[in-house]
Amino acid sequence: MPRESPKRRSKRGLRGEDPEAPKQLNAADFAQREGLYRTLVERIPGIVYISEFGPFAKWHYVSPQIQDYLGYTPEEWMADSTLWMKHVHPEDRELVLAEENRLVKTGKAFFAEYRMVARDGRVLWFRDESLVFRKPGPYPPLLYGILYDVTERKAAEEALREFQERLRDTVNNAPLVVFSIDAKGTFLLSEGRGLAALGLAPGQVVGKSIFELYGGNPEILASFRRALAGEEFTIVNTVAQHNLAYEVVWLPRRDGRGEITGVTGVATDITERRHLEEQLRRAQKMEAIGQLAGGVAHDFNNLLMVIRGHVELLLDRPGLDHTIAKNAEAIREAADRAAGITQQLLAFSRKQVLQPRVVELRRVVGDISTLLRRLLGSIVEYRLRLPPEPLWVRADESQLEQVVLNLVINARDAMPNGGVVTAELDRVAGDSPAVRRHPAMPAIEYIRLRVSDTGVGMDAGTQARIFEPFFTTKELGKGTGLGLATVYGIIKQSEGWIWVESGPGSGTTFEIFLPAVEAPETEEQEPAAQPAKRQEPRGSETILVVDDEEGVREVALLSLTAQGYKVLTAESAAQALDVAAAEQGPIHALITDAVMPGMNGPALAERLRAVRPQTRVLYMSGYAQDASVLENAIERGEAFLQKPFSLDMLAQKVRTLLSEES
Repeated sequence: MPRESPKRRSKRGLRGEDPEAPKQLNAADFAQREGLYRTLVERIPGIVYISEFGPFAKWHYVSPQIQDYLGYTPEEWMADSTLWMKHVHPEDRELVLAEENRLVKTGKAFFAEYRMVARDGRVLWFRDESLVFRKPGPYPPLLYGILYDVTERKAAEEALREFQERLRDTVNNAPLVVFSIDAKGTFLLSEGRGLAALGLAPGQVVGKSIFELYGGNPEILASFRRALAGEEFTIVNTVAQHNLAYEVVWLPRRDGRGEITGVTGVATDITERRHLEEQLRRAQKMEAIGQLAGGVAHDFNNLLMVIRGHVELLLDRPGLDHTIAKNAEAIREAADRAAGITQQLLAFSRKQVLQPRVVELRRVVGDISTLLRRLLGSIVEYRLRLPPEPLWVRADESQLEQVVLNLVINARDAMPNGGVVTAELDRVAGDSPAVRRHPAMPAIEYIRLRVSDTGVGMDAGTQARIFEPFFTTKELGKGTGLGLATVYGIIKQSEGWIWVESGPGSGTTFEIFLPAVEAPETEEQEPAAQPAKRQEPRGSETILVVDDEEGVREVALLSLTAQGYKVLTAESAAQALDVAAAEQGPIHALITDAVMPGMNGPALAERLRAVRPQTRVLYMSGYAQDASVLENAIERGEAFLQKPFSLDMLAQKVRTLLSEES
C-alpha cells in the first residue's frame, strides 16, 4: 500500500479531513453558505448585480440595496430590462454606451463613473466595476459587477474643486501676488492679478531664480534669506524699477518633518495706499499749519485794530504837528499792509468770512482776463478756453478772482523768459478718470479750472510744500510765499479740491475742482453800490460794544464816544447780558465780536434780542471759526465788519445801521 506523503498529510484538518478532496454538500450546507454569501453581498455599500451585455440586456440578479438607492425592489428591476438605461443620467448616457461598446469589442472589464436618477428624482453617483464571465456552451457572457455609491466622494470632490476655483479667482482678481520659492531660490509658483503691475503674467517667472530677477534689489533678497532661516514676518518691499510698493508676508515652507524646504509669500500692492497716506499726512500738516496761522492772524488782527485805531484817533486831533502826522500816516500804511498779510493767512487757514453765492464761473474768469493779460506783459501769451455752456458754482466771487489772479501770477513768475499760460474750464463727471485718479474726492459732478504754464516746473520736494504759508522758491524780497497758500485756503473753504502736476523742465498744471450746482432762476448779483450819499456819522444813541480784546473795546469806546454816542462795554457775552440788564434805557445797537470764549456773538445777539427786540446788531471778526459762526447771520443780510477796519468805516457802518427802517 503506498504511503501518504508528509506534505499532503500536513494539509489535513484536526479531524483528519483532506481539504483538497472533493466534498459533496448537502442541502443544509448549501443553504447555509448561500445565506452567508447573501449577507456579505447585502452589506456592500452598493448594488451587486449579474446581467448580460447591452443597454437593454436581461438582469439575472440585483441585490436588495437597489431599493435603498434607486427605489425599486429587485423583482421590479429585473422585470424591466429598460430601467437601467432610463435611470442613467441623460448627460452620462453617452459615456456609459461608449464603455459598453468597448466592453463588447474587447470583452474586458467594465469600468465607469456615472450618475443615476432614482425613482424619487435624487441624483446619485456610482462607480460601476464588473468582470466578464463566460460559461462554456451556448450561454451568453455575463457581467458580474458592483455599483459602488460614490455620491459623497463626488460631492467632496466638487466642493474641493469649487473651493480651488474660488481661491484661484480670488487670487487672480485681487491685487495680490502669491508666490512660492524653493530653498535654492527658484520660483515654484507665481499667481495673482498684482503681477500685471510688474509686467508679468501668472506663472511667467516659474523656474527662474529670485537672484536673477531681483539681484539689484537687496531688500527683497534679504527678506528671502530671513524667511529661509525660519522667520515669519511682514515687511514693505519696494520694486524701484516699477515705482511700486508691496506689503509682503514672508513664511518659511516646511515639509512633514518640519524641515524648511523653501519660502511662501503673499504680496499686496500698497502703492496707492501709500500715496493716499502721504496725501493724508500732507493734509494733516496743512490743517495744523492752518490752525496756527488762523490763530496768529486772529490775534494779529486785534493788535492791528488797536494800532490803526489809535493812529486814526491821533490823526483826528486838531492842530496835529505835521511831522507827527506824517509818522502816523506811515504807521497806518504799514498796518494796512500787515492787514493784507493777515487776510492771506486767514484765507489759507479757511478762517476768513466768505460771502458765497451761485455764480457762473465762465463769466468770472472771462471778466478778469483783460487784467490778467496786462499783468502777464508782452512776453507771456495768455490763452483762455471756455466751453459754450454755462458752468455754475457756489463760491465767493471776489475770492475766485483772487484764485485765478494768484495762479496766473505764479505761472508768469515761473517763465522769466516768456511762455504760454493757459486757463480752461470744463465740466467733469464723478466717474470720469479726472476724478477717479484722486480717490479722496467724492464722486460728484465738478466744474474744473485748469491753469497751466510752460515754465521751469517743480520737483517732488517743492510740490510737497507749495501750499505752505511763507514757502517760496523766489529770491529774497520777490514774494511773500502766501499766494498759493491763499489759493489753497479759498478752494478748501469753498468745499473744492486743488491738485498740482509738474516736473522739472515740463511746466506746471494746477487743477481746481469745485462742486457743480444747479443754475439759479436768475444769477445772484452783488448788492449794487449806493450813490455817494455820505451820512453824518454822529449820533446820540446807546451802543453796547462787546469784545474779549481790551484794546479793541477801548478804541471803539473812544471813537464812538467822540461821535456823540453813549457807549457801554463788556469783555464777554455773559458780562454783556448783565450790562444790558442793568441799563434802564434802550440799547439801540450791539457791536459784538463773532468769536469769543464761552458764548459767541450770534448767540449773544439772540439772547439780547429776546428781551430787546429793537436792538440792531453789527458783527466784527478777525475770522469766523470754521467759517460757520456767522454763516446764518450773513445769509440774513446782517451787518458785518472785517477786522481790522478804520474808525471812519465803523462810524459810517453804525450810522447806516441805526438809520435803517425797522
